[in-house]
Amino acid sequence: MSRAFSLMAAALMILGAGAAGARTNEDTLLDTTVRSYEATTTVILHPVTTGENGATEELTLEIPAGSYLTEIETRRGADGVDYTRVGLDTDAVNLPSDFWLRSSELLQSGLRLDIGSLRGMTYCYRYVKLYLLKKGMVKVYLPGGSAWMAKNTLPKHGFVKVKRGPQNPKVNDVCVYSGGPSGHGHIEVRAPQGWYYGYGYSAKPISRNGRPLIACYAKR
Repeated sequence: MSRAFSLMAAALMILGAGAAGARTNEDTLLDTTVRSYEATTTVILHPVTTGENGATEELTLEIPAGSYLTEIETRRGADGVDYTRVGLDTDAVNLPSDFWLRSSELLQSGLRLDIGSLRGMTYCYRYVKLYLLKKGMVKVYLPGGSAWMAKNTLPKHGFVKVKRGPQNPKVNDVCVYSGGPSGHGHIEVRAPQGWYYGYGYSAKPISRNGRPLIACYAKR
């Protein structure tokens, strides 16, 4: 069991599957206006989990500057406190990518609301992660900050490399590219409505100019 999934499962024991006041971003995951935060400095967060005796415990995570946190859903716990499930986008290793914390922690000074995420700027890997999560193709928000990293991450979550490419895909195929202006690569998923990577849907896959195709992947 991954660390992210164990943290999430433990937190749900605290919150309860039918927690009062539950609300989710599910209906807006694909509209490119999810709420994200940039860590402008090193930030200390305290994900919630359960100890061996079943009591609520808080872990301590050091989130490096330049990382991003994306809201996935919010629930009110039995203690009357609001908790938010967040996905972590970072190139740092050994950090969970999916966890619950008190919603109030997102208001600290070291986290800046990412205005670009509210205006619909394209963060391809972030939105493909949310797409896969919403569709039930993965159990947790996938780790990694750069899109090309998906070539190593997807096989760990039940995806296999396929011979077909972006010109003859099947629905829910995920294609991963390297290169790009900043070296982060690119990722897109073939949704029923067209190619999706965070800024609406496109009838055609992205131009490969400067973005060599690594491979396309399908859920096993």
